[in-house]
Amino acid sequence: MAKQKSKIVKELDPKDVEGFSEARIKHYLSLGYRPYLDERSKVKWLTLPQFTMLEASQVKVPITHYIFGSKNKGRYRRRRHHGRFVGFVLRHWFFALLLLTIFAALAYIYFNQSVIF
Repeated sequence: MAKQKSKIVKELDPKDVEGFSEARIKHYLSLGYRPYLDERSKVKWLTLPQFTMLEASQVKVPITHYIFGSKNKGRYRRRRHHGRFVGFVLRHWFFALLLLTIFAALAYIYFNQSVIF
């Protein structure tokens, strides 16, 4: 495909294409090409995958995609492997912190009973 891509305006009927001989049109059609009219009023012969790629490259991406999109998409990320205890703590740190807080509160109440009574 060309480096300077032009927008495709519409798909043409092979019978309405001008500037090409009948033998050339039949040859392009036998190879799987279809005629398209671009914005410069030229006839482009593209296969369906080429047409799809051209249309996909011209789609506008919203700005929110860059703001909220994944920053490491497509990059290889190496996983760190921890021991069993460290992995357990990393997975359940909030629950462990909650239990520790409850035990600390119960110990404070047990040793300082005058706070309650």
